[in-house]
Amino acid sequence: AVLWLDCGAELRNSLNRARTILQTQGHVSSIQSLAVGDHPFTKKYMAPFVKIDDQEFERIAKSPLCAGGLQGFVKGSSAEKLILNEVVRCSLEPMCILPVPGATTKETFFDQSIFSLMIHHHNFSTCQPASPFFTASVKKLSYNPLKSSGPISMASRRHRYPKPYVPYLKKRAHCRVGHNHIGWQTSLPQAGETTLKSSSLGFKIKFMYLQALGDFFVQGGSCVGVHFIALFIFWILYSLLQMGFILPPVPTDRFLPLCEKSEKWSEEGGEGDGG
Repeated sequence: AVLWLDCGAELRNSLNRARTILQTQGHVSSIQSLAVGDHPFTKKYMAPFVKIDDQEFERIAKSPLCAGGLQGFVKGSSAEKLILNEVVRCSLEPMCILPVPGATTKETFFDQSIFSLMIHHHNFSTCQPASPFFTASVKKLSYNPLKSSGPISMASRRHRYPKPYVPYLKKRAHCRVGHNHIGWQTSLPQAGETTLKSSSLGFKIKFMYLQALGDFFVQGGSCVGVHFIALFIFWILYSLLQMGFILPPVPTDRFLPLCEKSEKWSEEGGEGDGG
């Protein structure tokens, strides 16, 4: 079996659940937010290439996309034959995977689109719910990457800071990162678009630093903040009660009259003749 996790994914718990699904169904992935029919090139180019007609496409058009960054297959399984082989065939044909030069993620999700198309066409129910299997909400993870974040199995961090696992990475000697050192020539047209967007100052401030700061406050607020909020609410209620805004003062004439001491009440505690 092979389990593919792309560079934006983190392993945060054991893979027992993924292993069980692979053993029983031969494939595993995770549900994403968009649907198969949300990108026009999926129907226009990919579906005809894999011989899916319009009626069949409409049947699966509203099915959720499955993560391209999380794909697991068992060699010799029906999933390998029906899904993986067709995805590989599509990826080698420009008119399927990249039909129009300059296409972006508004028209197609490339490998994710063809994976999802074949998974739902063959009625595989192997795309697991994003939470807790492959969550994008990294604020739910433990900060220490060496500790389990169960029941979350994997997480998609992508560009989000901070990345606490960095100190544990070991770089290979003479390893270089950059477009000039890529061993293959990319043909994806959205590479330039993505690079410009991700490297902009606005993107870094909003999605990298401010988002990380927001995650910190959410995580802190889930423990310490709850106590301060509860105390603040109780203080407000107590203040309103003292000022009479919640419970109005009760008129004194509505109290029951006090019993007066009888004139015949003896000092020793006994009662008189009429007591």
